[in-house]
Order: sequence, then structure tokens, then C-alpha cells
Amino acid sequence: MEKFTKETLEGLIGKSITACKADSGGELAELVVEKVSDGKLNSAEFSSMSVELSGLPEAHLPESTYLFKHDAFGEVLLYMSPYDIDKYQIIVSRKKTS
Repeated sequence: MEKFTKETLEGLIGKSITACKADSGGELAELVVEKVSDGKLNSAEFSSMSVELSGLPEAHLPESTYLFKHDAFGEVLLYMSPYDIDKYQIIVSRKKTS
């Protein structure tokens, strides 16, 4: 999770990341990073970001926790929600270290 940062993901806009089954790591779909933005929960104590992704409608993924893979950040387990047949969002909120 250390490398799954806003800066890393901004470098992946327009590129694909792999969504895999959380339990087995089996590949499910390639999703394109469309937009990375600050989340609503940004304060002195917390930071957050929103990652919007797109995929093929015929490979629709339901809301769930997935293992995401890419050379830029390695592997990370995250919860993802669809908001259209081919559009998804991941919200990450972290407590800042002092």
C-alpha cells in the first residue's frame, strides 16, 4: 500500500492496472486509470484520494475487495465500487504519520 499513492497513480492515467480475485489472485479484468483526485477527507490528521477507473462493459465487476496489480505499485487489496456498467471508483483514506 506504500506505493499506491496519488503521485504514483497520476503517472498511470490512461494506463491499465489488473484487477484480480482477492482470495486467489486470479486475473479478472484490466481497468484503465481515468482520474485521480483528492478525496473529501483531507485534514492535518488524514489524507484521502479518489481513483476513477474504466473497463469493458462485458467484464463488469461488482462492488467488492480486489487485488490490484501493477509494476508501479506492486499488489494491493482495495475495495472498489461500480458507478456505471464500465466505470469504477476506489476511495483511499489514510491516517497521516507524525
